[in-house]
Amino acid sequence: MIFIANNLVMNGGSTFLLRASKELDSQGLSCAVLILRKQYSIAIKEQLEQYATVLFLSDFIGFYKWIFIGHLSVFSPINRKKLNEALRPYKQNFHIMGAFGLIFANRLFDSLIDRKISIGIYHQNEFLYKSVNLFFPKFIQTLFKKESANKIIFFNKKTKENYAQFFSKNYEDSIISPIGIELKESDRKINLKEVSFKIVSIGNLNSFKTYNLHMISVVAVLIKKYPNIKYYIYGDGEQHSILEAAIKAADLQKSVYLKGSINYKDFNSVLDDACLFIGSGTALLEAATLKIPALIGVESIQEPKTYGFLCDIEGYDYNEYDEQRNFFSIVSIIDNLLSDINNIINIGEKCYVKSNEFAISKTINFLQLSFNTNNCLSKRLNFFTLTKLFVSFISLILLDSFNMSTSFKSRRNQSY
Repeated sequence: MIFIANNLVMNGGSTFLLRASKELDSQGLSCAVLILRKQYSIAIKEQLEQYATVLFLSDFIGFYKWIFIGHLSVFSPINRKKLNEALRPYKQNFHIMGAFGLIFANRLFDSLIDRKISIGIYHQNEFLYKSVNLFFPKFIQTLFKKESANKIIFFNKKTKENYAQFFSKNYEDSIISPIGIELKESDRKINLKEVSFKIVSIGNLNSFKTYNLHMISVVAVLIKKYPNIKYYIYGDGEQHSILEAAIKAADLQKSVYLKGSINYKDFNSVLDDACLFIGSGTALLEAATLKIPALIGVESIQEPKTYGFLCDIEGYDYNEYDEQRNFFSIVSIIDNLLSDINNIINIGEKCYVKSNEFAISKTINFLQLSFNTNNCLSKRLNFFTLTKLFVSFISLILLDSFNMSTSFKSRRNQSY
């Protein structure tokens, strides 16, 4: 299997690749990861190389390498012979993890035989966004819509429904899979005499993760009843300065801490004495495997509300915003949790049980199933279309540079 990923920085996509490649390795299956942008964490790369071959697209650019940097690499001249040789040891099953991967796959596959693809929707708005009037963002949506439903893998029911509505297309043949995590045998015990009121979030500080900002106002309320409450935010990103200002404005510098990024291997140790985790994505699931109450951080929500704990939801839908669902006050939920040590223990146990539904082995099985039922991509991108995409993307970069339009760049901050 060959994964096509955008980068290898510390984020949910990269940690998923670690878990997926490790699971494939345990099944005796080899895999490669083709990284489109040479942007990576050394620690993540070294861990991934234990289970997979890591390839960077920049190493296969034929000429004028200095021009085709960053996202522009997908438009670059490619030494196809060299790339095909590098990919030959792996079965030609490609899993695409984003919009730029889809573009590159449509360039690549004319020279590969017996290849099949699946396209994972790792964030709801990767293809589902309000497009600006430019060829590039419009074409990506057109390209995606043309792909048959049996190539698409959704990671929850709500996203599948939203795509069906947005693209006016039947996705009944699409697979719904959990975004898998590595299950753990947790022996975590809470010291009944020394209850910690430590709350933790881990993840990139993106705009759509509004729960980070909401939690500052939540702590401001709860600290009156629980003076020892602490909230630790691990991660970096565009919202850092906004969160920092909010902490200062609430005079919570001694109760809310911005701790910066951590290595993936340190995830468990950071949560050793936590009584609660709030977040989204696979970080929430991994916290639940440690028997920590995992409170759902709803993405893009404008009020400090939640669906409840991971154990309260059915299926795989948990962090996407859905106005049809029942919401609960985060303040009330946490107040009830902290009021009794038994609540922390019981909810932690229930979240642990629920986390077992998200085993990475299930995800790999669904990926393999998708390759058994779909065909390769249709007609490849021709030179004329590729040139138009390149010029349009340059225009998009310029508009973004002058803050004239950030619609495509900030597409994940939208909500449907």
